[in-house]
Amino acid sequence: MPEDYTRWRPCYRPGHSRFTFYAKDQQHLSARFAKPSSNKWEGVPRRAGVTGSPVLEPALALLECRLYAQYDGGDHVILVGRITHIEKDTGGNPLVFFRGRYHTIGSAAPELEATFL
Repeated sequence: MPEDYTRWRPCYRPGHSRFTFYAKDQQHLSARFAKPSSNKWEGVPRRAGVTGSPVLEPALALLECRLYAQYDGGDHVILVGRITHIEKDTGGNPLVFFRGRYHTIGSAAPELEATFL
């Protein structure tokens, strides 16, 4: 995250973080949280997660972490977390931001049978 991550502090409890995986119909939320704003959470349904960090509702998946290490990355700070809690919703497709555009990943690939010699 950027070295001056003061705008991110309202989203985290000291020593904890969380990562939200958006569903394909949540592009508006992804764009909202990607922009600098003092009222990102205004009107957004949320609850306190296991670590106390605010958690978006609904979310396709959630990882809550405890800070494990922090490294200098030049103009960024690299945070490494230890996962303490996982939640998932198996009923949707994820939203992906790649090469400056939003994409979705369709239905799962068919099950492949493993062949062992």
